[in-house]
Amino acid sequence: MSLRTNLGPAVLLVAAGCVHGGTYSRLPPCAPPPPASASPVDAHIYDSTSVTVRPKRIGGKPVHYPEDLKRARISGEAIVEVVIDARGYPEPGSVVVIGATYSAFGAAAARAITESCYSPGLRDGQPVRVRLAVPIKFWVTAS
Repeated sequence: MSLRTNLGPAVLLVAAGCVHGGTYSRLPPCAPPPPASASPVDAHIYDSTSVTVRPKRIGGKPVHYPEDLKRARISGEAIVEVVIDARGYPEPGSVVVIGATYSAFGAAAARAITESCYSPGLRDGQPVRVRLAVPIKFWVTAS
């Protein structure tokens, strides 16, 4: 399945659905995460296919298109794995680039995921920790 999409502002984040360019950049900023409790009620990390409701990105900074690649009109993608905690925040140290066409795309994608906030994933109506693989497409459009 191809995720290629023609975008104006050049970046597509695909998580719980496609968000096109400008819409992505208009999400509200995230509040700082509240302190985590010493021991989560459910310490298990669920796969995104094992939850009733997947986490959905609800805020954060827009993805930054690496300037060198943008100037060279290079498109590409990165896939970032992250654990979203039961409060809807990426867990520190859980963000890993599992693939990228260029390392700069991987770094930009990881930074955007780290600075995002989500609605929590739910399992049987309870918020739980969820591991997501988030593909981010960088697409240069004709100007």
